[in-house]
Amino acid sequence: MDLNFNPGRPPRRISLGGKVLLGLILVVAGLPLLYVLLWGMGGLLIVADPLQPVDAIAVLSGNEKTRLQETLTLLREGYSRRVILTETEEMPGGGSSLGTVDKIITAREVGIASEAILVTKLTATSTRDEALAVLEVARVREFDSIMVVTDPYHCFRTRWLFRSIFAGSGVEVVVRPVRGHWYRSSTWWLTSAGRKATASEYFKLFFFLFGIRGD
Repeated sequence: MDLNFNPGRPPRRISLGGKVLLGLILVVAGLPLLYVLLWGMGGLLIVADPLQPVDAIAVLSGNEKTRLQETLTLLREGYSRRVILTETEEMPGGGSSLGTVDKIITAREVGIASEAILVTKLTATSTRDEALAVLEVARVREFDSIMVVTDPYHCFRTRWLFRSIFAGSGVEVVVRPVRGHWYRSSTWWLTSAGRKATASEYFKLFFFLFGIRGD
């Protein structure tokens, strides 16, 4: 038995007001960290290679009008004289991707000349398929370089896919996001479209990392 034991005063409990204050401090301190994390998640997806002249600009399926308008700007700026559109099928029940005929019509509507348009022979149903289809065109035409135009949030995975498929082909791949796009690394989480696009990209990246084929 310890004769010198002195239990002393019981520990003082934190009052309700103190708990609320502590919670507010933790929230306020955590908000900047959360903002940096979310900004980083969006920023990782957006990559932009330096602009340079290329043999052709490949326009990926999905949101074609916006991507074609960016392509027209690049053509006018002198970065290429040819445009590659991927052969795709009409999506059952609709979707964000146009069929091939509609792509050509849209390209002409935004101002791209018919003689500048090339269409892949292989039918693509995914970004991976599009990369394979564009590579076939590049080989047949003996292109040395291509530029891929897509939405900002799609650039990281697009560059990864295209460069892995084009590896050893001798064809340089440049990936460019649509300029002036609504998707921003600093605000993507504020809209349902931004949250959906970001979640979708990370979901597909996860499967790509483990060698599971995705779009």
